[in-house]
Amino acid sequence: MEKFVKNDLKEKYPTFIKSSLLTTLVLFIILFLFVPKLKTNPYKMKERKDIIVMEKLPDQIQKINEPKEISKPQLPKKIVETTKESEVTKNIDIQTSFETEDLNIEKYEGEIFRIYEQAPQLIERVDPEYPQMARQLGIEGTVFLELVVEKDGTVSQVKVLKSAHPLLDDAAVKAAYKLKWSPAMTRDLPIRCYVTYPVTFRLTR
Repeated sequence: MEKFVKNDLKEKYPTFIKSSLLTTLVLFIILFLFVPKLKTNPYKMKERKDIIVMEKLPDQIQKINEPKEISKPQLPKKIVETTKESEVTKNIDIQTSFETEDLNIEKYEGEIFRIYEQAPQLIERVDPEYPQMARQLGIEGTVFLELVVEKDGTVSQVKVLKSAHPLLDDAAVKAAYKLKWSPAMTRDLPIRCYVTYPVTFRLTR
């Protein structure tokens, strides 16, 4: 009897394996049909709010050392050797254009001055746009520019004196051309001049 049972199990073993696999497969199919699908949303980077902090310019852009007053040179007296009193010149009137030439600013029409009596004042500020790439990379810094301010207060030339990053430099230069200044003055006349102008880029933490 025992031998008969063993032989019967050996014969039915392949059938048991096939039925087990088939049952397992059916169960997996049922699970996939009735279990809800999981939805995934793509990751979105959080937007970072940023702020551009502009450094306050000092009242005087450049410190000017007032030149010392130079006394007017004394003209030498003309000495005439003569024995006749009538030939002696007592008052000599010599005219010179020395002082007039100093007051003539027009001959320096195209010159750009670094020293002036009254410094230019910023009257219309334009904040630069923070470059998107610099914001994402967390780049900050201060760009120092040298501007040429014309007689009408516009900016005609911009030069980077100290770079913070090429991305920030370009944004600072573009904004600098849009600034409006009151012109520098010397002897009550407007003149072209150089101005050092810092632009600071800073992200909020």
